[in-house]
Amino acid sequence: MITITKELLINNEDIVKKNNELSCLKEELEKASKPSEAYHICGSILGYYPVHPLFNILNLFAEGKSYFEFLVALGRDLLDVREADLLGDLDNRLKATNNYEGAYFELRILAYLKRKGFSIQRDPPSGRDKKKGDIRVSKGSEVLFVELKSLLKPSEINNNISRISNKLFCEVTSGLPGSYMLHLELSEILCEKAKTKKGLENLWSSIPGFVQQIKEHIVKKINNEEWGCHTVHGLAEYHLYQRQRAGSGGQGSFTGLPLLQKAEAEKMFRNAVRDAVNQLPQGKLGILIAELPFFIDSYQIRCGLSSRFKKNKQKYKHLSAVILMHNRMELVRNPYAVQDVTNYAAVRDIFMLGG
Repeated sequence: MITITKELLINNEDIVKKNNELSCLKEELEKASKPSEAYHICGSILGYYPVHPLFNILNLFAEGKSYFEFLVALGRDLLDVREADLLGDLDNRLKATNNYEGAYFELRILAYLKRKGFSIQRDPPSGRDKKKGDIRVSKGSEVLFVELKSLLKPSEINNNISRISNKLFCEVTSGLPGSYMLHLELSEILCEKAKTKKGLENLWSSIPGFVQQIKEHIVKKINNEEWGCHTVHGLAEYHLYQRQRAGSGGQGSFTGLPLLQKAEAEKMFRNAVRDAVNQLPQGKLGILIAELPFFIDSYQIRCGLSSRFKKNKQKYKHLSAVILMHNRMELVRNPYAVQDVTNYAAVRDIFMLGG
């Protein structure tokens, strides 16, 4: 931990020089060799003892490095699930950097259910051919089957587009005059081109030309103080804002392609519901717990689900409810299901997962 902190302080020397506390912290941590020493150093210099001093301060430099609490929670979940002999292949799946989201989601749910006193069985037979479900949980006389689905992993296409967009944003904002905030998104035309290998290669090679055109467009708007939303035809849309006061705000950053990602996530959700219906055993209480990305409109998801429940009563009768893990927990009940979730205390316990 001390090593990571030192490296980040050294690699961000321009920031550290402007902050007396960080400068002092850097000097003192170079002398520290034990975690306890570093802890007291942070307390004496910063004036407080955070949950973990070394990682809390790193939020200034590297997104994600400060979340030591996440690592502690991950360790606790792994220990609890392993103790219940439920780990299986989760530890190996968590190491797959390109596809760990589903494993992490499953780990969190299993750990939570274990702590709530559920008896848990992974990969239970569904009684439908040779299919297996995700988990079977029971508490007292109540038994329910739970399907799990995380929709946080973007497609390769979206990853490619995001990389191009980030590159474009960094190049465009480099050296622009004035104090402003900027959000930039690729045009739909360029997004479509990125869907093919040849189109993607052409996009990467064309970035210098795109940067020049977009930068000239932005400079003109800045000089004319034309703030708000603007379009560079065929290339990008951007939102330009003037800072209200010195030291506030920032240049902003590319936050993805909400429309493209939203369409993909909604399609993935429809597939997740379909798969859950096909996996859940007949005549049993079955629910789907789905983790949604932040940019999804959960209201539209709920409306779409309710409509499908009504139109396909027979098809969805074994899916009693869907729990949406979004900005907050939402329970979408299927009023036409064979089993009614409102009669199950176990479902209420699961629903408390949101806090």
